[in-house]
Amino acid sequence: MDLVINEGFKKDRKPKIEILRGDRNSKPLCGDDDSLIALVTDTDTSLDVPTFGLEDIEALATMIEERYLSTETENLHLTRNDPVQLAVGRLIQE
Repeated sequence: MDLVINEGFKKDRKPKIEILRGDRNSKPLCGDDDSLIALVTDTDTSLDVPTFGLEDIEALATMIEERYLSTETENLHLTRNDPVQLAVGRLIQE
């Protein structure tokens, strides 16, 4: 299975990982977006999604792998509210 990560598309209902740098923004742009799946930041900001430091690359990669690439997962969640079924290693949107 391939995984493509794109920059931009903040208004699309696609899974998002926001990178929030304290020297550029004081709060997340996608904080109220239910398709936000994680926050990477150097601030004390806390949202209802997994939060990682800027250097937590391995932990972030593990979360992505477990959530989207694991063949043992029966249901994957592309957004916090929209499950999709995993069948024979491929995603099939309902």
